Amino acid sequence: MGNKIVVELKNENALNLLYDLEKMDILHVVREDEPEKIKNSDRFRGILTKEQGKSLNDHIKSSREEWDRNTL
Repeated sequence: MGNKIVVELKNENALNLLYDLEKMDILHVVREDEPEKIKNSDRFRGILTKEQGKSLNDHIKSSREEWDRNTL
C-alpha cells in the first residue's frame, strides 16, 4: 500500500501500541530521524548505459574466470 501519514503522539503508551502493530505486520514505524530506504536498483538505475553495463558484466565474468583458474 505505501501510504504515509504523520501522527502526533500524546503519550508514551501510544508509541508502544504502534510498535505492537508493527510486530503484527500491520504497519511500519518510521522515526523522523530514520532515512527512507531506497533500493539500490532504484538508486543506481540509469547511471550506466546498456553498452557500459554489458562491458562491465563481461569484465566481471572474465575476472571471475581468471580468479577461478588461479585458485585451482
